[in-house]
Amino acid sequence: MRGLLLNLQQIGDAGLHPESHFILGNPRIDLGITRKTEMLAIQLGEVIQRGDIHLGVAVETDGGLVVPVIRNADQLSTGGLAKAVVDVADKARDKKITLDDLSGGTFTVSNPGRRGNLFGAAIINQPQVGILRMGEIVRRPVVRTIAGEEVICIRSMMYLSLSYDHRIIDGVQGNGFLFRIRELLEAGQFDI
Repeated sequence: MRGLLLNLQQIGDAGLHPESHFILGNPRIDLGITRKTEMLAIQLGEVIQRGDIHLGVAVETDGGLVVPVIRNADQLSTGGLAKAVVDVADKARDKKITLDDLSGGTFTVSNPGRRGNLFGAAIINQPQVGILRMGEIVRRPVVRTIAGEEVICIRSMMYLSLSYDHRIIDGVQGNGFLFRIRELLEAGQFDI
């Protein structure tokens, strides 16, 4: 998580909106999504594998939750993706969102909203087959091994949950996907 927080500082230094904090990892898409993953499938009576990464982003508005789509998200830098999130969020809150802006997503990410919370269970945005829910980043005491000794230290922590359609994704694939996201976040190697 240390790498993630450094990355968030860089995003802030670049003048991007703090709301973009939930775009994590290198969107090429080392959020664990690759062009060959079952997470990009859609269920329309039959399973259709999608090749493009069109990322749905949950946005809280005065009228409720909407999920605009950032097309070809994997081709954006982390900073570019963060800016795209702010742009679609602003468009949604300004009531300028169109049906086209809300369609065609291949995977969705959700976040703790404006008020924040630690946990949440996200519902899959059909016909997609998966959604990643990220909780609020909070400082907590954790046990780490440093120089061979267990110590209690303060770390920034965040809970992740992945909801997926078991008709398409089995537990091994889902857990592997979530584990890969954790590895990438802990490594903190992001392109701004």
